[in-house]
Amino acid sequence: MIVFERSPRRGDIDILTINPDGTNRTRLTDNRRRQDVSASWSPDGTRIVYGRCGFESSCDLFTMNANGSGKARVTDTGADEFGAKYSPNGRLFVFSRSRGEGRSDLFRMRTNGRRLKKLTDTPNRFEVDADWQPVA
Repeated sequence: MIVFERSPRRGDIDILTINPDGTNRTRLTDNRRRQDVSASWSPDGTRIVYGRCGFESSCDLFTMNANGSGKARVTDTGADEFGAKYSPNGRLFVFSRSRGEGRSDLFRMRTNGRRLKKLTDTPNRFEVDADWQPVA
């Protein structure tokens, strides 16, 4: 199964899934005036983490079941949090956080939003698109 983003309306972005052969396209989110972005699968394929951004508000991390049910907010800090990826064991996220200071840093936390740890602290740099090394 493939997860991807689609923009059906001006500025809105939704998350969909599709089979690798192009069949069974399913919309998982449908939010007017929101952008659901950077969707990523959990290692066991049962959950998806993504960023939800408002046009005049910050981006927060959310999770949902693979069928779009069970949506849950993970962060609500007023900062822009995006690009989350599950760790190989599915217990942690690595993601980027920006507070609009001309930078973003990498953070790690449990998938329930607890035990936040800042991994980088680099002024005037954007650190994004982090990913975990797969389990060998």
